[in-house]
Formats: sequence, C-alpha cells, structure tokens
Amino acid sequence: MLFEDPDVLELRIAKLKDVHLLNTTAWLTTLHEAGELPEGKELIAQINAARATPLDGYEKPARTKKLRSQWLKRRTPDAG
Repeated sequence: MLFEDPDVLELRIAKLKDVHLLNTTAWLTTLHEAGELPEGKELIAQINAARATPLDGYEKPARTKKLRSQWLKRRTPDAG
C-alpha cells in the first residue's frame, strides 16, 4: 500500500502482517537509488516543502509464512 499521510499507520490495514506499506518518500528514494528516477531527491524536497513537517521514508515489507514482500528488485549487472 503506497501512502502519503502517516495517519494511515493508525488504520487496521496497516497493522496486518501481510500488507506491504511504503510511503511516497521511500518509494521515490528507492527509485532514485535504482537509477530509475534521477530527480527523485528533488521531488522529495518539493513534497516536504509543502508539508508542515517533513516526511521521512517508511517501508514495512509484508510477511507471510512463505515469503517477505519487496516492491522493487534491484537490477544486477549483465553477466556478459
């Protein structure tokens, strides 16, 4: 679940272990670090400039008995 407002963390769905939570800041940061969104840091600065309090990145992967979720698989260099 992608969210912006930290109040979402108080909702019942946010407390379920099989729900992957990711806020906008963490989403943009990871895209930037993966090289997919070069302007990611600037977008975060623009978002935080419009907020009363800056939003830090937050991610909580979902967990089940068999897997742990991830939303972006890091690219690996080609072997040849």
